[in-house]
Amino acid sequence: MVLPLILISFTLSIDALGIGIAYSIRGVKIKLSAKIIIGLVSMLVMRASALFGTYLSTRFPSVITEYLGITILVIMGGYFILKSLRTQNKVTYDFDHSSSIDCLEGIVLGIALSADSISAGIAAATLGVSGLALSITVGLLQIAFLYIGSIMVHKSSRIHQMNDKLCGIISGIIFIGMAFIRFLSTIK
Repeated sequence: MVLPLILISFTLSIDALGIGIAYSIRGVKIKLSAKIIIGLVSMLVMRASALFGTYLSTRFPSVITEYLGITILVIMGGYFILKSLRTQNKVTYDFDHSSSIDCLEGIVLGIALSADSISAGIAAATLGVSGLALSITVGLLQIAFLYIGSIMVHKSSRIHQMNDKLCGIISGIIFIGMAFIRFLSTIK
């Protein structure tokens, strides 16, 4: 169950990489305290959704919860890909236009980055992935990817070519691939 843990954590956290890159390009600094808050919010949302998924697993037969988890992964994968392909205005969480993300703005940004974690946490728990390990891994990866995104901008002028669409499409493909592999493992 280590590989699904890593893949789910990675796909849920890759948005933070995009945020780190986009904000650095715009000259918006995400303060350390805001990064920590974003990570904590991600952990809490993931933990709550994983607990709900575990609850579902105890109430329904394993076949039902396993297919529920697979279905959620496919839906999320499709959603990530479609969301990435649609043109949309960039949302900025620098509400006070100070060119930095503070603690309060970090909470809002953390909630936005965690929205996808709700269904993924349920899916992961119904597939037997440890909810506690997943929540910790997602939170730590959110913080790490925010840092990595800003470092990448400072180290490479070519990073401006990477965009949110690519990150979303990669995440969607990983979710759908995981669902497919999981589905193949259920066929006996």
